[in-house]
Amino acid sequence: MITGLVNEFVTQRPFVIAHRCAGGHWPEFSARGVRGAVGLGVRALEVSLHTTATGEWVCSHDRSTVRVTGVDHDIPETPWEVLRELRTKPDQTTDPSQSATPLLLFTELLELAPPDQVLFIDHKETSTGRGEDDPRALEHERRLLDFLDSVPGLSERVVWKVFAPGQPSRRRAAERGYPSWGAHYSARLDKYIDAADQFDLLGLEWDAPEEAWKRLIDVGRPVIAHIITAREQGDRVLGLGASGLMCSTPADFADLLPPRADAAS
Repeated sequence: MITGLVNEFVTQRPFVIAHRCAGGHWPEFSARGVRGAVGLGVRALEVSLHTTATGEWVCSHDRSTVRVTGVDHDIPETPWEVLRELRTKPDQTTDPSQSATPLLLFTELLELAPPDQVLFIDHKETSTGRGEDDPRALEHERRLLDFLDSVPGLSERVVWKVFAPGQPSRRRAAERGYPSWGAHYSARLDKYIDAADQFDLLGLEWDAPEEAWKRLIDVGRPVIAHIITAREQGDRVLGLGASGLMCSTPADFADLLPPRADAAS
């Protein structure tokens, strides 16, 4: 059930979420990206997490650091004291000339983000439905949920992000009161649509066929388009009935964003 700050956010139309903390403009999951997205007026950040060998939560889409840093470390097998020396490259951003940035801990992100910022949290070890037979992955998920529960006010602004096969993780989060976003793909919609109404929010790729968009919208939950990288993509899905945009380049939608005083640095 959606309540509080999350409900306030998703009842706006349309709403914009900064995918990988606006990783199309700034190095993904960086302090610069958090500040930049907030400065644009983005009210929600997508945050993917992996647990290091020493127990910290690193904001990272990939388990390996090689794609974003050029150095191959397996995050769950590497201590933070090693990972903290790496730098995320800007080569896939709208400004490849900007400097590389350090990896970002989830605790650091919480210090940077305003207290009304909604967080779509993707626990990568369990969000795809994999990891259910891995005791360590399940323990990492439990620790993360315990942490979210322990920080005053944080639980009121978290959406638990999983993919269509990730119903077990969704259920565990729902037992603690967290609303969920279920990301779907049109190629496997037939397999998962019967259970789609178990999620509070739904997702579909922006270039899915119109019929797939209609089927998912007919479930009766707000649908978020992913992953938006250009204005024309967003315009297409808004015309098909999307309620929100999971967007890596939120500056393309500046006219839809409320202004903030914060600025990128």
